[in-house]
Amino acid sequence: MVDIAVADVQSNKLGHKERHQTRVSLSSEDPSKSDRKKVDLTNKLKQECRKLHIENEIFDRYMTKIGVNKFSSAPRAVAPASTEMFSTGPRVRSRIYTQVSDISTFSLPGRLVQLSAERKCMIAQCEQVEFKKDLTSLIDSCENILDELRASVEKFRLLEEDAIRERKAFDKNVSALVFDSEQCHNVHRAFVWFHQAYLKRMEISVQNMFLENEHLRENLKRLSRQLAESESQGETVHTIDVEEVQIKCNIHLRKLCDLQLRCVQAKGLSNRCTHLYDIQKLKLDRAIAESENLKTSTKRRIFMNEKIEERVRFYYESRFREAYKIHNMKARMESFKFPTMENFIQVVQADKELGRRLGIQSRRMRIAKVTDSSYYAKHSTHQLFGAFSTTAQKGMGPPKAKRVALRKQLCRLYSQLYSVSNRGSPSDRRYDTPVRLAMIHTY
Repeated sequence: MVDIAVADVQSNKLGHKERHQTRVSLSSEDPSKSDRKKVDLTNKLKQECRKLHIENEIFDRYMTKIGVNKFSSAPRAVAPASTEMFSTGPRVRSRIYTQVSDISTFSLPGRLVQLSAERKCMIAQCEQVEFKKDLTSLIDSCENILDELRASVEKFRLLEEDAIRERKAFDKNVSALVFDSEQCHNVHRAFVWFHQAYLKRMEISVQNMFLENEHLRENLKRLSRQLAESESQGETVHTIDVEEVQIKCNIHLRKLCDLQLRCVQAKGLSNRCTHLYDIQKLKLDRAIAESENLKTSTKRRIFMNEKIEERVRFYYESRFREAYKIHNMKARMESFKFPTMENFIQVVQADKELGRRLGIQSRRMRIAKVTDSSYYAKHSTHQLFGAFSTTAQKGMGPPKAKRVALRKQLCRLYSQLYSVSNRGSPSDRRYDTPVRLAMIHTY
């Protein structure tokens, strides 16, 4: 504290001199430069004050640690905040000495010990180490708090995901049926089924919590029994041991929390993977169904293509035959010499004339044949009848076979004559053919 007082006085002296010099220099310079220098001087003073404040805090912490403040009998004299503090007169010097003389009564042996620079550095290093320890412990506690917050956030996130999933399932299985006119009568069944499934899941979670509580109770009983056994054997558990065990438990608990967080993350990842697997499986089933439909449609199209190809082949062959016939007909038509229209008319007229003449000649030939056959029939019948009549009168006749042949020939001639006489003129019908035939048969 002596060093603190001396340092305060020295800093006050230096500050008073600097302010006096700056006051003299600022009075002789421009106002803009003076303002800038005032600002710079103020910043420097702030930095110096900050350093002194840190040093005072360090030494105050050290003195509190060694227990000097416990023996203080009077309050410490505080320097006034006026400008008298920065004066270097005998009054201020006497005040400092009185403060220093008072400090001797505060020390443990009742004497004053002045700290050197090395001791100050050692104290500062010790305080720095203590600050580092406090900082590391604070960082560890903050990390623990952050881990707990992350675990709680992850837990709440999983709860939110579960709630969202339940909401989607409710919308899919229950809410969708409300707007469907065909399935609206099944809404209450879907609602009851959904809540039954939810209650089953809640019962499973309650059973898991009950099992976990039972396990914790068993652990508590086991630890209480071990503690009683150790006390009965004369081994006492001190607070240091408890704190050490608590530290170890906290470390292991942190590890368990990390593992639990990893397990929760892995579980969430597995749930996502399962969900993605279900989606991909559904897509695969749809793709397989579509492929089956495509196969059936492809087979149908192949069958139709074969039919169409066969029909096209048939039409192509028929077209080829027709084209071949047309080609042959064109070749024949090209080989012919077509007459002109006048020659064609003349040919047609000549054909008609020849047809008329041919008809006349054919009629003449038919008439000639008829007349010739009738004439031949008449003469042959007269000759045969005369021969038969002469032989019948003489009583001499040809042999029987010859007679039969002559009779057949005569009958044939008379039949021809009868047919000719019926077709001829009425003058030619003077022969009574049936009478003659009767005569021939009697003969």
